[in-house]
Amino acid sequence: MQTDRTVTEPAAPRYVFVLEPHAYTRAYLVRLLIEADYEVADFDSLSELLSRLAERRPDGIVADASPPEALGLKLLSVTAAGDRPPVVLIAYDPDLTDAVHAMRAGAADYAEKPLPGSVLLFKLRRAMDAP
Repeated sequence: MQTDRTVTEPAAPRYVFVLEPHAYTRAYLVRLLIEADYEVADFDSLSELLSRLAERRPDGIVADASPPEALGLKLLSVTAAGDRPPVVLIAYDPDLTDAVHAMRAGAADYAEKPLPGSVLLFKLRRAMDAP
């Protein structure tokens, strides 16, 4: 009797951009994502991220939306919804208006900093797996 066996290749790691102006928070996010088996490229400026986005599209983006920079919101305003991967915004002390604005602008999710790593990973995974 012969049986069919399928060998499944391991999936390639997902590629994530991190847009965070604060070095300490950016380092934390990068470490968290790498430990969760993501490939990561990190940026402290929107212009650098947009330059790289033109070269390679990531599977998802985690971006800071805290004032005064609000880089994540700026990212949403300068990229077309169909041309960008899912964006999870994170911010210190957001209010309901900020969250509503972010979701209307096209954010896949929105969370308050600091947040447990498991929560961010869940939100990012859910955003990337959404149809």
